[in-house]
Amino acid sequence: MHVLRSNRPFLSIWMAQLLSRMGDGILSVTIIFLIGSASQDPWLVGMVLFAQWGPSVLFGLFAGAIADRVRKHRLMMVADAVRAVLVLVMLVMKDSAEWLILLIFLEGAVTAFYYPARLAYISEIVERERITEAMGIMQSTYYVTMLLGPAIGGLLIASHSVAQVFWIDAASYLGALFFTWLAGRMVPSRNPGRHEPLTAIFGDLSEGFRVFARTDVLRELMLIFCPFMLVAGLFNTNYNALLLQEFRLNGFEFGISEACLALGAVLGALSISRIPRQTPLGRQLMYLLSAFSMIMLLVLPLQLCNGTPFIVPAVCVWSLVCGCFSGLLNAWVMSQLLQLIPLSFRGRGVSLMQAVVNAGMIVGFLAGGWLAGTAGITRILVWTGGFSLLGSILFTRSDMYRKLNALCR
Repeated sequence: MHVLRSNRPFLSIWMAQLLSRMGDGILSVTIIFLIGSASQDPWLVGMVLFAQWGPSVLFGLFAGAIADRVRKHRLMMVADAVRAVLVLVMLVMKDSAEWLILLIFLEGAVTAFYYPARLAYISEIVERERITEAMGIMQSTYYVTMLLGPAIGGLLIASHSVAQVFWIDAASYLGALFFTWLAGRMVPSRNPGRHEPLTAIFGDLSEGFRVFARTDVLRELMLIFCPFMLVAGLFNTNYNALLLQEFRLNGFEFGISEACLALGAVLGALSISRIPRQTPLGRQLMYLLSAFSMIMLLVLPLQLCNGTPFIVPAVCVWSLVCGCFSGLLNAWVMSQLLQLIPLSFRGRGVSLMQAVVNAGMIVGFLAGGWLAGTAGITRILVWTGGFSLLGSILFTRSDMYRKLNALCR
């Protein structure tokens, strides 16, 4: 937590994330409730997930190029203002599922511009040796809001205060805008932006691909994460199905397990700074990928508790471990990317990596449900974990493993 105490601009950006993410968490559960209760068609709920994840894949690269050309904190402020307006329009159109999905997609498109700018801005205002700690804090904050936001949203829905949800989310964006402005006042940007014509953005994108192609570590790191993000999508799809359909947890038990998952993610993200600095980067990544893979294999002993009084405590422990390694892996990836990507390329670099990651996740979402329906949830989790563990072992024989080990943290 040293970076929060010693770096006031980062503290302001952290406050901005805390507010906006909390509002997002409250709104997301409300949107699902409104659309799910208005229609019995599960396709509409699936479209909500696409509307949330799809824009980062469709617009991510373009957004990263924009982030590299302008002052990042100003882009973040514009994005917060536009999202506040879109949320208020959602309030007016809350009785139409189709309009809500369209507005969610538009909000996701604006968010696709916001996050590359925010991640690149963090690397400008935080010292290089503190980036890992800063990303752990931001990642853990994300998981805390994932836990608290939906809980607050559920209470507001239960108290018939749906309209208040939209006002709260809009206010959270305006609060985030204020703290981002405050950060910009406290420290000048090291990358003030460029003022060439917007048509040159396509040249920036081409340059970005060339940078990735020429940088062996970045190129191979992205190739490694493509299949592992597919694995993560498969896991996320089948995790909830396992708890609800095979273990048949009731609403309270499922809520407890989700809380354990979020708590584990917080602990994992915060523990990134505890990784020994002398451990080579390649070995760190191999350990994290192997641990994440073995989590899925633990579903086999978990099945032994199914139908017994021990199933809920066992699921809670498993969810805690799942969240811990998931949060640690995500924080590790983001912190290493910010250190490996050149400063002038960080907006495009982060957006390119996020586009690849989210595309893999979306494919995993779609494939996970279909595969589980044909082969069974437990079997798919075990197969996925086994192949993922094999990939982690084979990774140690690759040139990428040796290149990462040769790098200094």
